[in-house]
Amino acid sequence: MLYIGKKSAFSLRKLSKNDFHKAQQKIVFAIIIILLTVMLNLTVIRLAFIHGSSMSPNLDHGSVAIVWQLFYYPQNGDIVVFDSKTVLGVSVVKRVIAVGGQTVLIKNNMVYLDDLLIDEPYLYEYNWSTPNLSVYVPSDYVFVMGDNRNQSKDSRDFGCLPVSSIIGKVLFK
Repeated sequence: MLYIGKKSAFSLRKLSKNDFHKAQQKIVFAIIIILLTVMLNLTVIRLAFIHGSSMSPNLDHGSVAIVWQLFYYPQNGDIVVFDSKTVLGVSVVKRVIAVGGQTVLIKNNMVYLDDLLIDEPYLYEYNWSTPNLSVYVPSDYVFVMGDNRNQSKDSRDFGCLPVSSIIGKVLFK
């Protein structure tokens, strides 16, 4: 027989089968909710905590972003979270500038994609400095850059990233 309550003779009460069954249902429900939350976090959505200023002003240091992971394939302009443990040692947030099969040309601080100047209204500042660069992006790779170009370590520094390293797309901040 199960009893609940304090160990005083006045407060002990017998736990009925119905009460026991209700408690058991609540515990099973809580376990299911926890498992679903963990599975959702591992496969569909995830929270990303933004550290640093490389994506300012769009994602500021200390902000939290919701990342979509399920069936995602990168597209130009997407803000993505990628696992860069082999490159920078942490997960990082950057903007996709080019995908496989495209050529990026950076000339006089202007970015061209397949010889067309791209409009970048999201940039923190337009006075960023980088050497001229031309990169062909191989299939299943992406070229990424931060929106705050002067404060960003990105594909200009470590090259193209494999698509397999992308965790997901930032949906909301």
